[in-house]
Amino acid sequence: MERDRSTLSRITEFGTLENVYRLQIMNASEAEQTYLIKVKGLPGMRITSEAQVKVEPALMRGIVLSVDIPYGSSPSGSHKIEFEINAVGTNDVLHEKSVFIIPR
Repeated sequence: MERDRSTLSRITEFGTLENVYRLQIMNASEAEQTYLIKVKGLPGMRITSEAQVKVEPALMRGIVLSVDIPYGSSPSGSHKIEFEINAVGTNDVLHEKSVFIIPR
């Protein structure tokens, strides 16, 4: 999991504060797998881009995730967050830590 460093944080047309992340998911199985992605860590936090991705067998797929919070809902600074990546139909769940940046 890597934050997209080209844009630290921005206010969207909906009045929310958005951070963008780049995620690479590797499917080590021999069958196509669907992964469901969730995020937690701040009040009202949600993924606003596609949060479900299919990955072909034995391949890696990169995706871009947009995550937002209501503007003004948290103080400025770097806040710890966590992504949960669940292989649908299995008990396989991966937790990835990252940060959400709120400018001053």
